[in-house]
Amino acid sequence: MTSGAAAAGSPAVSLPGDATADTKASSWTEVIASTPAAGSMLLLQIGSYLNVAQRSFLIDIAIGGAGAETVLIANAWFPVGSLVTFMSHYLLFCCVPKGSRLSARCQSNSSDEAVPISLTVFSPAALDAVPTGPVVPYGVNLATTNGLPLVPASSAEGNWAQLTAATSCRHTKLLLVIGKDEADVAMTTDRYVLDIGMGGSGAEKEIILDIPLVIDALADQPLPGIIGPLDVAIPKGSRLAARLRGNSTQTGTQIVAYGMG
Repeated sequence: MTSGAAAAGSPAVSLPGDATADTKASSWTEVIASTPAAGSMLLLQIGSYLNVAQRSFLIDIAIGGAGAETVLIANAWFPVGSLVTFMSHYLLFCCVPKGSRLSARCQSNSSDEAVPISLTVFSPAALDAVPTGPVVPYGVNLATTNGLPLVPASSAEGNWAQLTAATSCRHTKLLLVIGKDEADVAMTTDRYVLDIGMGGSGAEKEIILDIPLVIDALADQPLPGIIGPLDVAIPKGSRLAARLRGNSTQTGTQIVAYGMG
């Protein structure tokens, strides 16, 4: 196991945002200089973050030397409600060779925002199998630093919202990140269940069914914020979609899904 933190002893490395909102920072920040062993899973921890306004971040993790970084994990979504401190934990299955340099960069829906992160790399011995494919995000909106909106129907299934028309590779695990539209009005307390479906429009079949969510008015966020990784069997080229059923029709809930395996 290898961890990355700031050299000065802080538990996390601060990623600076760009001077322009909804724009990736031009430079990478080193998190781990050299992994002492090969890894097959990353624990990405984001936060704590405290602000008097709502914020949303997209974070890239890269592998490679300074000036030669290659994106390993793209657009890890970190939505933050107002006046609340959060720490999010993402378990991401991917291959990290021995001696790898890992770095990160971010974008925010506000200019000049920074967010703290840390990375922990786990060796193949910690897992039953070594992943063979990349981590692929579905539902990210780069233009707004947000996810895919989901609109529930009151006491009925909402419409399916397409995460992707075709998965870029086969996936055996799916990580779900639930948040809100950071430009939206304050959320009220409600309860929902979430479905993930696979198949053509109008012919979706549930592959993940009835995950309970609660909208917490104080946190101003849907909770839990991260679900999984969940075991799935998703062939390459599959269409994925998501929907909500709730006790209200309030808007604002969004999702990003990360396929792995």
